[in-house]
Amino acid sequence: MSLDVLESIKTKSLAVASGKGGVGKTMTSTNLAIYLAQKGLRVGLIDADPLSDITTLLDVREKENRLPSLDQLETLDEAVIRIIHNLDLIYPQSKEGSEEVARLLGRLYGDFSEELNKRYDFLLFDMPAGVQDEENMIYLDKMNRILIVTNPEPTAHVSAGGYMKKAKELKGRDEFLMWHNKYVEAVDVDFNPTNVVGNYNRNVSLEDQLEGVKVTDVARISPDPTLDLLRSDPSIRLNILRNIIDNLQVMLELSLPMPPAQSKVGAKGYRVIRYYIKKHPRIENYDSYLKGMEEYLFSLMGKPAKGDFFKKEQREEVLHYLKKLQATPLRKEMVSAYRMIMGRLHELENAERLFSSGSQNSLGDAFHYVDRILVRFLSLAAKEIDRIPLIKNMAAMLLFNFTLLKLFQSETIHNLVMDFIPLRKDGAGNEVRDRNRQIINLVRNDSVYKKKYLKLVKMLRPVMEKQLGQIVTAFHLQPLLFLESHGKVNRSAYIKLFSNFLHETIYSGLGVTVGFKYRPVSVSFRKGADFILHHMDQKGGQ
Repeated sequence: MSLDVLESIKTKSLAVASGKGGVGKTMTSTNLAIYLAQKGLRVGLIDADPLSDITTLLDVREKENRLPSLDQLETLDEAVIRIIHNLDLIYPQSKEGSEEVARLLGRLYGDFSEELNKRYDFLLFDMPAGVQDEENMIYLDKMNRILIVTNPEPTAHVSAGGYMKKAKELKGRDEFLMWHNKYVEAVDVDFNPTNVVGNYNRNVSLEDQLEGVKVTDVARISPDPTLDLLRSDPSIRLNILRNIIDNLQVMLELSLPMPPAQSKVGAKGYRVIRYYIKKHPRIENYDSYLKGMEEYLFSLMGKPAKGDFFKKEQREEVLHYLKKLQATPLRKEMVSAYRMIMGRLHELENAERLFSSGSQNSLGDAFHYVDRILVRFLSLAAKEIDRIPLIKNMAAMLLFNFTLLKLFQSETIHNLVMDFIPLRKDGAGNEVRDRNRQIINLVRNDSVYKKKYLKLVKMLRPVMEKQLGQIVTAFHLQPLLFLESHGKVNRSAYIKLFSNFLHETIYSGLGVTVGFKYRPVSVSFRKGADFILHHMDQKGGQ
């Protein structure tokens, strides 16, 4: 192997790493590989993690995943599984620990380096998680960039910091790209969800602190059902209920009053208070509610809950804020609807898991109960909506999702959509969802699928519009409709919403971001991937 070849391989190599497992490292590396392949780059995705589950994520069948042992490999071709055009998965076989990972990388950089260099424009290495085995870091100095995947919680940040510290000590790496999965704004006064180095240093001794590194944030990927593998078996009605819960949560947040301009508590204090209210929306007794809030604030400060957290003037201000909140139109009805529907959602999730021991009638009764709650709330909202214009669009979305819930209580409609999801036989001969076929359809933007999908939308759209019209007329919900500027119902908006709903339902839980052009998670992912491409093109790498 020549030094020129190794240097060429280095310029196109990205290590995707993490300080701990469970942060979405493999999902990130797989989605990056798919995106780059779609952009026309020839991509090699190297499975260097003994615990990696790329083949499971992509639903590659077992018979397609049988490769020779490392010692028996004679050519790179024997180690490759073609996933899609431009994307090869390289040696996803089970590996016995870090020593076998090192052997794999040794063969790639040794026997197969010439072929690896000629064959690919971009090499993604899904590295082992954690920092316990130094063998995991042997080849980091052969990578152009290191992308560290983390989550916005303290243990993930401490682990990511530990990874950077060891990479710096062992390999002299002091520049890192940071990818934040399941990103949400935190309210902990001592935890900044993007300050990985600061959060690490705060939790280790002075001699173990991390200094002299450059960390560049690449992406902040919010939680999303398309990436939630727990939703790999779509349940249309439960997903609609989850959307309804999301609608109500946003409405509750929008209904929060603004803090007073001249505040004794301060902007940071109200950020935490509003977060507590979002998590505990029900207020029955002001004194007990304030006590619970103060206990929460003490816990954030790491102090025992003794005495009052708020000074007298602050307490009076917060009490006034809570009373103003309770006087917000529809607030109590929103809280009640949210709590009751959330409770029924949990019951229905359990019932569907144990469907064989339940009955269709009991599930139907549960959905009728949710219907009654939503009819009552939407009827009140239609009368009050002009007093709270901030929530009007979200109330219109709630009406749309209620329409879907009614629509999909029809077994005929429900089965039409479920029949659109391809199935295959598993190893035991059972029919299971063919996730691999769906992923390939999305990636290829398959024309046959698109034609069938548009036919399904065209067939169901008039039924949805009729259902919406009947609900609006029956319960006098005209103020909650999406309208055009001249006052007519905005049909194009409902058609787009319905089409997007069907698409997301059919493809929920696949673990890929492709095919969801306008979803925030997909937009964030594309921006992050493009940032990495730009960074890789810059002269350097260490």
